[in-house]
Amino acid sequence: MKTPEVQQKFVDGPQAYVTVLENGMPKMGGKLIGSFVYYLFVGALCAYILSIAASPGAGSLEILRIVATTAWVAYGVAYLQDSVWFGRPWPITIKNLVDALIYGLVTGGVFVWLS
Repeated sequence: MKTPEVQQKFVDGPQAYVTVLENGMPKMGGKLIGSFVYYLFVGALCAYILSIAASPGAGSLEILRIVATTAWVAYGVAYLQDSVWFGRPWPITIKNLVDALIYGLVTGGVFVWLS
């Protein structure tokens, strides 16, 4: 249970969420490797869901629909909770969802191309 002092701090404000990083230039190598692993993970997730959801001999449109939707959810849905819980402005979240949609469509296109 919150004490009255803690509750008053919320009323008085301000409230902030802060990320603290190390000094110096960011090390891009690790970030690029991490991104690549993330994209591989999303691709593997899409492949798994496609193997369950698609009918044998599925056409390009069915593959695109399943993979693009799965990838869009993987890339974008988590941004919603940032606006709900952490006060991120909704226009930024909508832009992130549009970016995620583009990534999802590209991922779906790659799967169609490979099929």
